[in-house]
Amino acid sequence: MGKILALDWDRRQLRYVVAVIGRKTVKVLAAAEVTMSTVQEADGEECPDPAATLKSGLGRSAARLPALVGVDRASVETLPLTLPPATDAELPELVLNQAIRESASITEDTALDFLPLGGSAGEPREVLAAALAADALARIKRVCSQAGIKPARMLLRPYASASLFLRSRHAETGKPCLLVNLVGDEVDLTVVAEGKIVFTRTARIPHGDAPAETDRRVLAEIGRTLMVAMQQRMGDQSVSEILVFGSPGDHQGLIEAIRAQFELAAAEFDPFEAVEIRREGIPEHAGSFAPLLGMLLDEADGAKHAIDFLHPRRAPKPPNRRRLLAVIAGLLVIGGLFAWYHQSQELKKLDGAIAALAKTRDERKAQATRAYAQAQVVNSLRAWHNTEMNWLDELRDLSVRFPSGADMVVLQMAFSPGRAGGATITFSGLARDPKIVVRMESNIRDRYHDIRSKRVQERGPQGSLAWSFETSLSVAPRPKASYVAHRKPEGSAPAQAAIASSGEAAGSAPRQQGGQP
Repeated sequence: MGKILALDWDRRQLRYVVAVIGRKTVKVLAAAEVTMSTVQEADGEECPDPAATLKSGLGRSAARLPALVGVDRASVETLPLTLPPATDAELPELVLNQAIRESASITEDTALDFLPLGGSAGEPREVLAAALAADALARIKRVCSQAGIKPARMLLRPYASASLFLRSRHAETGKPCLLVNLVGDEVDLTVVAEGKIVFTRTARIPHGDAPAETDRRVLAEIGRTLMVAMQQRMGDQSVSEILVFGSPGDHQGLIEAIRAQFELAAAEFDPFEAVEIRREGIPEHAGSFAPLLGMLLDEADGAKHAIDFLHPRRAPKPPNRRRLLAVIAGLLVIGGLFAWYHQSQELKKLDGAIAALAKTRDERKAQATRAYAQAQVVNSLRAWHNTEMNWLDELRDLSVRFPSGADMVVLQMAFSPGRAGGATITFSGLARDPKIVVRMESNIRDRYHDIRSKRVQERGPQGSLAWSFETSLSVAPRPKASYVAHRKPEGSAPAQAAIASSGEAAGSAPRQQGGQP
């Protein structure tokens, strides 16, 4: 829904309405009648130029709107057809075949539409077929293309006027009624009854006649139409009223002549009563705009137009298996994409959980590494404590047994817990002679001490301490009382006896004060 353009034209004039359509409502923004431009042909004859008129009259903005184009009755061949019983789906093919047989001008390329008039699927069908010749259709399309207009629908003018009337309160009675509409130099005469179009014809009225002469010609066409209408299928009814499209007072003389000549009720029918429009915006010759307003109301209502040469009634297409397969394939693809999306979301969740667990694992691993290092320290301290070694007494004992500082010097010494509560002492230093190292081992070795020296080697002529050595000493646990022998006065017999007893070194040579380890 939105802005839309409705237009039609004849040899002298072009009419258009620009409106905004909503749900079953039409608001007219502009309505005008424009004098037709002409162009001189090669033979010097002046011919109408609808394309130039459309360009100058509508402008670019209106030309871009979707367009409803009216086709006059004189350009269309109508055929009332009686068809055998058939369903609505079978009617299009039956109508085309019957129309081709009855009219030599209708071919398969002819724009053909029809309007069902009555009958059910089990009864003979009455239809009114309308055919627009291929060259006429091409000419209308060419005019629209030159003006920059793309027609959305191509509708039969008298049927659009009748549709406007059938939407009004005048049609509620359903009585047969003759609609008279003067459009340019033509007059459309349409008979409607019980909400349906029964018969329609168009007659040409010469331009330039005096109003009285025009009314006389219109009265003559009305008389011919009434005679034909009596032969139409309207039951036992006849036309009871004649309505002339126009604003009040436009056709007063014609109304009075109809009443006097045919002794029928006659009145004017204002087409702009069915739409929203400012009164000052209503153009002159309002009745000629009835077809355009009927088109707009049908479009706003969303109903099927009576005759549409661009979108004629056709037999429904057989089921398109390719489309069905394409739909099934599309559904499978959509299902696959949905499953893939669901799986990808689940995988993302699992990836997030894995990342969180990996982070927790790394944190726990770091904590375990720190705890292990602390445990190592604690275990080392515990092992150190469990040795129950009195290191000060042990050092003093070593000092007593160690050679003098002139013979040996300790450079490095390390203490570590040993097995079964003992300890290990490693030290390295310098000695005056390898024999000094051997004597040192002999002085220290006893049942509590196991000593081994390695890498005893000469460093070269570097003074009196020319030999280097590395020694490993295993110390076994021993009674604490054996460490207190040094508390006796040094040099006394008991002290020497205690030292000899602790080391069980009887028969060994007297020891000198050793170097500090």
